[in-house]
Amino acid sequence: MTTAVMTQTQFVNWLKNSIGKKYDFDGWYGNQCYDYANTGFNALFPGYHLSGINAWAIASDNSALLASRAKVYKNTPSFLAKPGDMVLFPSTFGNGSGHVAWVLSATLNAITAVEQNWENGGWTYGPEKGGSGWEPATKRTHAYDPNMIFIRPNFAGNKVTAVAKKATAKVKAAQTTWNWKGRFYPNTLVRVRRAAGLHGSVVDKGSWLNGKSDWVDITQIKKVDGYWWGRFKYPRAGSSDKYFWCALAKITDSKARIKYEKAMYGTVKWK
Repeated sequence: MTTAVMTQTQFVNWLKNSIGKKYDFDGWYGNQCYDYANTGFNALFPGYHLSGINAWAIASDNSALLASRAKVYKNTPSFLAKPGDMVLFPSTFGNGSGHVAWVLSATLNAITAVEQNWENGGWTYGPEKGGSGWEPATKRTHAYDPNMIFIRPNFAGNKVTAVAKKATAKVKAAQTTWNWKGRFYPNTLVRVRRAAGLHGSVVDKGSWLNGKSDWVDITQIKKVDGYWWGRFKYPRAGSSDKYFWCALAKITDSKARIKYEKAMYGTVKWK
């Protein structure tokens, strides 16, 4: 039997730390669900990865690799998934390719998992090789499907290994926020939100930034939902001291570097 370099607890922490980040394991078609499955598997078993095209067939396509590294379970009315299990959704999901995710927690009625590309946002811009999308690893709850398959890795004992520490640190190191400062001059009408991201509530249209005379001093930038966002306070007299956010650009640079973005919604004079 081959044992993973992480304990179950360490791997669940790895999963939690991965939420909000993007993983393109093979370098093709952005951050697909299979990429996230492979990133997790490679963190557990460094130097090894899963092979195949369809997520629903991972267990059969990799039967030899998994034979000594995991146990495979079919879903039954009494089956209870465990944290750290890989769950394979049948071919009725994902346009016939199925879907794959990692389990965070479960009851007999539902599983809470971390996954990529559930909403087909894994690859939405850029070339086939090196492109990306807006959808990161996301925590989501699903009902069991009768045809689900679960793969339970052979987790290590409680001894913390140097390899496990390094793998966990690598996930934690992925940065999404920078305290960069600069003055933003929009060149078009830009919505203003109360929080960074497409789900942040939008303020009234009269308070949006226009491309004629408005500018704001950015105090922080953040990557959320496939966009660069800037944090600012309104410079107008008597305005609130609360922070607001606006989109600075859609992320299109292959390495997600704001200073290399060519489709900015204005210009930033960095300080």
